[in-house]
Amino acid sequence: DPGTTISEFALRQSNSSTDETIIVDNLIVAATFDQTLSTTDVDQTNNFNLYPNPTNTGSVTITSSSNDTMNVQVFDILGKEVKNETITNHTLDVSSLTTGMYLVKITQNNTSTTKKLVIR
Repeated sequence: DPGTTISEFALRQSNSSTDETIIVDNLIVAATFDQTLSTTDVDQTNNFNLYPNPTNTGSVTITSSSNDTMNVQVFDILGKEVKNETITNHTLDVSSLTTGMYLVKITQNNTSTTKKLVIR
């Protein structure tokens, strides 16, 4: 009886002089035996677009297949959050950001994506 949860998983190589080969086939990692990690349940209905990119206009447009509000987080290249706001008009003001590359995390209806943004 293996139980209902996995607390550890280890592979070990022996000190034996014989050739030992470990083959792992169809290994599925999950919190319990009843669930598996998969991307089949991910909602792919929101297709996010960010433009113009690169930009020097002081704003970017973010669109998706839904008109609901979006939470937008902007991170600098070191991972520091430099902007966090909710937008309803598809326009993100980036005029306060200096020239460089940023990561933009867009979340809408429990769906998220991360895009690269270049400010000129």
